[in-house]
Amino acid sequence: MTIDEKIAHWRDVMRMAKDRGIDVYWFTWNTFLFGAEGKHGLKREGMGEEEIRYFRASVRETVKTYPLLAGLGITAGEHMGEEPAGRTKEQWLWQAYGEGIRDALATEPGRPFRLIHRFHMTDLDEIRSEFRDLSATLDFSYKYAVAHMYASTRPRFIEPLLKVLPGAVRTWLTVRNDDVYSFRWGDPAFAREFVKQLPGPSAVRGFYMGPDGYCWGREAMDKEPESPRQLVMQKQWFSFILWGRLSFDPTLPDAHFERVLAARFPLPPARSLSTTRAAKRSTRRRRCATWKRRSRTGSSTRRATLASTGSRCSTTGWAGWTSRSSPSGLPATCGSRASGRRALSPRLTRGPARGASSANEAPRPYGAVRTSSASPGNWRNAASVVASRWPPARAKAAR
Repeated sequence: MTIDEKIAHWRDVMRMAKDRGIDVYWFTWNTFLFGAEGKHGLKREGMGEEEIRYFRASVRETVKTYPLLAGLGITAGEHMGEEPAGRTKEQWLWQAYGEGIRDALATEPGRPFRLIHRFHMTDLDEIRSEFRDLSATLDFSYKYAVAHMYASTRPRFIEPLLKVLPGAVRTWLTVRNDDVYSFRWGDPAFAREFVKQLPGPSAVRGFYMGPDGYCWGREAMDKEPESPRQLVMQKQWFSFILWGRLSFDPTLPDAHFERVLAARFPLPPARSLSTTRAAKRSTRRRRCATWKRRSRTGSSTRRATLASTGSRCSTTGWAGWTSRSSPSGLPATCGSRASGRRALSPRLTRGPARGASSANEAPRPYGAVRTSSASPGNWRNAASVVASRWPPARAKAAR
C-alpha cells in the first residue's frame, strides 16, 4: 500500500468506528523510529534535538491528518533512558508530544482531544507540571493487572496509588491480557466479579483492555483455517460479548448469556455450553500448568491438568487448586485467600508410589502434588475421582 492508501484506509476505519459510537486512540512507545532511523540524521541513541523536532512534527501531522482521532497515549519508558538529550523524561515528552499536539490544535481550537499519560516509570507531580500548558484534556492511566488480567478478579497493585491520588484526578485502567490468545475464553462469573471489583468512579474514568504483542486481526493458529482466516473478533466473540456487556451492566445474570449461546448454537442445550465454558476456564488453569509424569513402568507419559475442582485435580484427584470458593479468586492452597498476596504455583513434589508418608495422611497415588496447606482431606484416590466423572469403562482405562 502507498502512504496515501494507508491514510485513506485508517480514515475509513475511524469513520466506521465513529458511526458506531467508538473513539479511536493511538498509543505509542515514544522514542522508536520504525524505519526512519538513519534518515535526515535521525538516530535511535541519544534522542537529541533532531529527534525531538522529528517527533514533534510527526505528532502534529498525525493529529491533523486524522480529524477523527480522539487522542494519543504515551509512556515515560521504552528506550527513553533516564535523561534523554539531557532532559528529564517528562521534559522530553512535553517538547515532543505535548508541543506537537498543541501545534496541531492551534488550527482547530474547538477540536476535542485527549492525551493519556500512563503512570508507568514516572511521577504524577512532574507530569502535571510539565504538561500544564497542554491545550487538550490530560488524563492518566495505570497498569491495573500488570499484564495478567485473568490472574485474579481483584488485582491489588493499584491500592498504593489510590491512597495518594488527588481528589480531582481520575485515571484510566490499562487491563492487559498477555495470557489468553488462542483459547475461546468465556466465564461470566469471573468477568462479572472483575468488573465489580474495579475502583469506583471517583478514582477511575474507565478501562481499556487488550494484548501486548498480539494483534486482534486474523487468527494464525488453526490447522484447517477458513479462507481468508477467521478474524479474532469472530473467533473469540463470546469473550468480547462478556467483557463489553458486563462492563456496562455487571448485574446481567448467567441466564442472559445462556440465551446468547442458544441463539448462536440452537442444537445443544445452552446451559450445558455455558457450564462447559466455565469448567474449562483458563483462569484457574493458567498457573496450574499442564505437565507430564512418567508412569511407574517408565515407558510412557501421562498428561494431567490441574483444574479447579475443589482442592484436587479433576483427572487424578491429587491436591491442586481450590475452586471458586476462594473469595479473592486466588488459590487458597498457597496461603493467599486471607492475605491477598500474589499467588505462586504450588511446589510439585513426587510422593510415594502408594500409601501415606506419615500416620496422619490418607493414602495418595504415586506422583501426588503436595500444597502448602496439605491436610488429610487433600489426598484422594485417583480412580474414585475419575469414576465419579466418567463411565466405569473410561474410569478403568484412566486408572
